[in-house]
Amino acid sequence: MRRISTLLLIACCLIIPAYAFADDDLAYDLGSRAAEVGMDLLKFEAGDGNVLALTNAGHAVIKGKTTERALTGLSEKTGLSNGDNNLFQVNRPSWKPLWFYFYNKDSGMAAYMEPDPEFLSMSIDQRESLPADKAFSQVSLIVADLDSMLANPNDGNTTFNRKKF
Repeated sequence: MRRISTLLLIACCLIIPAYAFADDDLAYDLGSRAAEVGMDLLKFEAGDGNVLALTNAGHAVIKGKTTERALTGLSEKTGLSNGDNNLFQVNRPSWKPLWFYFYNKDSGMAAYMEPDPEFLSMSIDQRESLPADKAFSQVSLIVADLDSMLANPNDGNTTFNRKKF
């Protein structure tokens, strides 16, 4: 009897975490997909020193779970990291939607994206069947000219669907 109890305990310890990690894949998936879309739009390779990423991942909550794993997905795909000062977390309230922003200093171009709410409710199999850009309801590509942005802040707000992020 004791042996059966031990085996059941071990099985529970192995099976339950596997289910938890499968659900956590959503945040990782979003981070890696954001990286893929950003790299494609801004034409940069992993480890490019002239690229900066900003996100509220780690602060935003999706389906009651934190989004730290999005940082892992983004970092693994792009080579950007907090330690290299080219990946920054923007501290926003947890109820604000998750977003990703990439800036390529060489081209002066920037990309902004927010996840599609429908994508958030899909199963892993459904998500895997979609191209990376289909994870996002909003993808904006802009010329990020700082002087122009400071002179015309309303243009930037219009570009980003009139939302201040």
